[in-house]
Amino acid sequence: MEKIKRGAAESLMMSGFIRSVSVESFSWLAASVHSLFYHRDECWVSDLANMADAGLKRAVIIFAPSAGEVMSMLPLLNLLKSSRPDTPILVLTTTNSGAAAARNRGLYAARSALAARSVYRRLIDRIEPKGLIIVQVSYAPGLLLDLMAEAKSCGLPAVVVNGSLPDRDIRRASSVFYRSRSWVYDVISAFCMRSAEDADRVIRLGVQPSKVRVAGDMKYDAALEIVDEERLRMLVEELGLAGVPVVAAGSTHSGEERIVLDAFRRLCDKIGYARLIVAPRSLSRAGEVRTLARDMGFTAEFRSASEGLSNAQVIVLDSIGELSTIYGAADVCFVGGTLVPVGGHNVLEPAAWGRPVLFGEHTEHTADAAELLLGGGGAAVVNCAEDLSERLIELIVDSELRRKMGESAFSSVRSMAGASKACFDVIERVIFGSSNG
Repeated sequence: MEKIKRGAAESLMMSGFIRSVSVESFSWLAASVHSLFYHRDECWVSDLANMADAGLKRAVIIFAPSAGEVMSMLPLLNLLKSSRPDTPILVLTTTNSGAAAARNRGLYAARSALAARSVYRRLIDRIEPKGLIIVQVSYAPGLLLDLMAEAKSCGLPAVVVNGSLPDRDIRRASSVFYRSRSWVYDVISAFCMRSAEDADRVIRLGVQPSKVRVAGDMKYDAALEIVDEERLRMLVEELGLAGVPVVAAGSTHSGEERIVLDAFRRLCDKIGYARLIVAPRSLSRAGEVRTLARDMGFTAEFRSASEGLSNAQVIVLDSIGELSTIYGAADVCFVGGTLVPVGGHNVLEPAAWGRPVLFGEHTEHTADAAELLLGGGGAAVVNCAEDLSERLIELIVDSELRRKMGESAFSSVRSMAGASKACFDVIERVIFGSSNG
């Protein structure tokens, strides 16, 4: 039994591109999860069989671990669909949200949880895919090992896009366990890495330099891709936002909403009427945030409310998929997870709309983007309600400053665009045999 548990845990790891976890600490979890999903694998294969009958023959398979990776590659997907309209795309992901994100964009998608190698063999035999694209994985579950093994056995071309390899993974990859999985690098035909540092690290792991290129980070393309002016126009009309100063606070966490509401009150005391849209990171906290706003004396309603939205001074977002457009509807945007030690969230979305971006000092998870915006003059750091209110007042009152800061934010994002096209050119060459890229 111990060997079975140990084997289940080891199957969760992939050489070089994974975050290491001790076999001992996760062996019990892996074995338990495997037992939960054992029968689901067969249902999953059956679903894929139905998909194949519906038009998945000769598809390109894309492995994108979660919704974030799916969203990051939307521009690349659009390039693929426009260039190869007759080639189906199948997205394999490990989360429900990832599968939903793909399906919402008209793609075939399946959640693959601890699928056995035989599952992938049956899938590949059935749909005879053209190639495999692996998105962004600095880590991946063990199912990718089995998928790569099948890719190797049938000579399926594979490309890594948006590749990242942190220093910590270099150290882990030096272990005997990881070196025994180094065959994975031979299966992959091309590595499109985010940065020169990432490219250097993957070469240090033994990948042939001729396979590696620096393509950039697709998240900048993705931020620009989701800007939808028509959707913005409809939202502004529906919420009655035209002609009034609007502040948006996105992806906020507990402790941040009170700071934002306090700063917003100071703004209103200074300039008169304004409106605030708050989007808590967790929708389960929407009720808590609305109650807080009302307790602080504001009229507050949920975004989903059928009445009273146009008169509510504070709107609490309780819907999925609207945050980016909310940023576009605002004059100034604050990004949460930064006034509390969370590490920050996507600061590029408001910047892509050409809006000034404010955030706290905790930007560890989005450091490169935050530094880019700060360096270009499109963002500012705030540390408390007083800081935030001063910045809000300054930017709302001074329309020229607001315009220049927003333009700087947009220019910074646009300056980093192009990774999707670079990855697309490699995919065209490796998977489709085109020399045009």
